[in-house]
Amino acid sequence: MCAVYETALWLSIIFRSHAQTASILTPLLPDLYLSVKPPKGEASPSLTVLLASLHSLERHYPSQRAFFDLTKSLPPSFSLEGDHQDWLRGLSCSLRRGGYSQFQRLTQNASLVRLVALETPNRTPPSNDPNLPLLSLQTLVTSIRDHLRLSAWCTIRSAYREFALPQPNTATWLSEVLLLEPERGKQGPRRDSDTVQVWFTSRENLGEVVRKDGADGRWAVKSKK
Repeated sequence: MCAVYETALWLSIIFRSHAQTASILTPLLPDLYLSVKPPKGEASPSLTVLLASLHSLERHYPSQRAFFDLTKSLPPSFSLEGDHQDWLRGLSCSLRRGGYSQFQRLTQNASLVRLVALETPNRTPPSNDPNLPLLSLQTLVTSIRDHLRLSAWCTIRSAYREFALPQPNTATWLSEVLLLEPERGKQGPRRDSDTVQVWFTSRENLGEVVRKDGADGRWAVKSKK
């Protein structure tokens, strides 16, 4: 029974069906886990608690009240421990403080793979099958990263009127603060100037910045009307 609910939870997160995710979590945490002990090898409640916590952080960003309420509402036996607790505590702290470097470090893919592997040591999907627990965790982290990126962008737009992307230091700084990543599948080393240029082009399409005439790689923030 738990396995069916867990699979439905992972799929709802991956397909960003927030209402379905909430409806699945309601009976699963904690009642179903308390009534049915999952067989060895299936995902443990810890992974579900971790996903539920991230879901609350993502849906209510930047508020963390729902996140703390969820933690308080669960029985003590459902409390995260060890690496999972440390990771989640660090992540929520980075969101509260705008700790972009800390968030980037915590959400590296190797860290996410390790977190899932700790709770599903006996679950190795066939080579052609997707790792649904990992994909659901990655999906939530990506959504939270999008929130944090937009928050950082709003702050940057208020603080600066122009940007000189030809300057390597400027491109590197913006790439780090905005948590920008190279395009998947793109060959060759990462270039901060490329990822930042793609970002500014996307914001140009939204009317937030404009290219400066006669100045290659220089942008100006458009004033709000």
